[in-house]
Amino acid sequence: AVGSWELLVAERVPAASGACRLVALAGREAVVEADHPIVGQELRMREPELLAALGAALGEPVPTRLRVTVRRG
Repeated sequence: AVGSWELLVAERVPAASGACRLVALAGREAVVEADHPIVGQELRMREPELLAALGAALGEPVPTRLRVTVRRG
């Protein structure tokens, strides 16, 4: 799942590539950590597209929600 996430972010949101990571798939929720608030905002704006691509890569069950947290540090 992590490798799929990295590939689809690099393809669909190149500016966020390397600045976010999939940290969990909890039920139908994909939990992602972003390095910066602007990266988190871009991921949230692209949520439908990213979830569709992630679901296609993973198969069932398809994640229906993207929860983005911003790394503190």
